[in-house]
Amino acid sequence: MIFGYSAMPEYCKFAKETGFDYLELPGKVIAAMSDRDFLEFEKNLPIPALAMNAFCPAEVVISGHGYDLAVVREYSEKLSARAEALGVKFIGVGSPMSRTLPDDFDRDLSRQQIENFLLESAYIFEKRGIRMCLEALATCYCNTVNTTTQALEIIKQVNHPSVKLVLDFYNMEHMNEADIELTKLPIIHAHISDDDGAPNLRSYLKPNKKDLHQKRIKRLQDTGYNGGLTLEVDVPYDRERAALSLAIMKEAVK
Repeated sequence: MIFGYSAMPEYCKFAKETGFDYLELPGKVIAAMSDRDFLEFEKNLPIPALAMNAFCPAEVVISGHGYDLAVVREYSEKLSARAEALGVKFIGVGSPMSRTLPDDFDRDLSRQQIENFLLESAYIFEKRGIRMCLEALATCYCNTVNTTTQALEIIKQVNHPSVKLVLDFYNMEHMNEADIELTKLPIIHAHISDDDGAPNLRSYLKPNKKDLHQKRIKRLQDTGYNGGLTLEVDVPYDRERAALSLAIMKEAVK
């Protein structure tokens, strides 16, 4: 297993100094860069960028009012080109603001929109060797596809070889499913984190939860998974906490 850090562009160099194997970059931030800024960023990338999270901004709708596949296609073409240039292999589809629905929104329509969104995007990203990972998000983030079971149902219906699952222990913990059976899940990427005082503020691993995190990481490894596990944070870089989190992760797979 290899270990990554979800870094805003300004923190990438610190991930290398801490000893992480790869970066997970925010797709919506990379897509919003000017061509000049992106080329400069690409040139100075300190370690491989294996993955992306934060797929899209709110105006690129995954499900809900304003859904437009033409907008999805245009955005995916731009982001996929930049992701390929950076060496990205997996891109996670979380983006809660792009799939938060009004209470009266038709749930069957929502499901169809998400499935079509994944298919349209997957066709574009797969041409560049990039696979898509649907992420179940806890209810503290949004009100659509909140459980692993719901995500799996969509992945099975889409039935596309490039659309699989990103396993996120943080979201799963908030939905009381962090310790479910993992063996048969189509996992191709994984996230881990704790909170910094609020459920929607992902942060470094807490030392008092070391045993719990290591148990979960070991269970993931025992399925035969040997891919990336990203420490996914929303807080500014903290060298000491980042290093401690990485040590907890690495110790779990010795």
